[in-house]
Amino acid sequence: MRRQQMSFIFNALDDREFSHLYGLSDAELAAQGVVTRIADSPSFPCRVTLEGARIGERVLLLNHTHLDVNSPYRASYAIYVRDGAKTRRLAPGELPDYLQNAQIALRAFDRKALLVAYQLTPGSDAHDYLDEMLAQPEVAHVDVHFAGPGCYFGRVTRCP
Repeated sequence: MRRQQMSFIFNALDDREFSHLYGLSDAELAAQGVVTRIADSPSFPCRVTLEGARIGERVLLLNHTHLDVNSPYRASYAIYVRDGAKTRRLAPGELPDYLQNAQIALRAFDRKALLVAYQLTPGSDAHDYLDEMLAQPEVAHVDVHFAGPGCYFGRVTRCP
């Protein structure tokens, strides 16, 4: 695939959305519909740090509405957040290392939150597809999901 050199930002979730949950007991979290897990493998991708949790690290499993709009595509799903995570900011054009070995679904939406394009791809090929999608003027953003479980990982937008 030919490289189009579109500048984009891969956006992690803001830690301020979850900081009220950090450090709470399992019972306090359960009362809010949050489940805790202890990472026993690097397969717990945090949506705030864009990295897998370290083995032995506590993660929060919770439902997150990632497309919170009045649209047929309004969506929420389970995500992992590392307990105490701080938002990671990536450089323009940088993709999280976690994607390199993942199968992902890219979903491009317009300003009305309607799906205009999608692509299933190995994460290692995502850069080219993101450039291609964001080169289309009608595309407002691209949501990145893990293809197998379907869960949301992050949002990609054009550089300002």
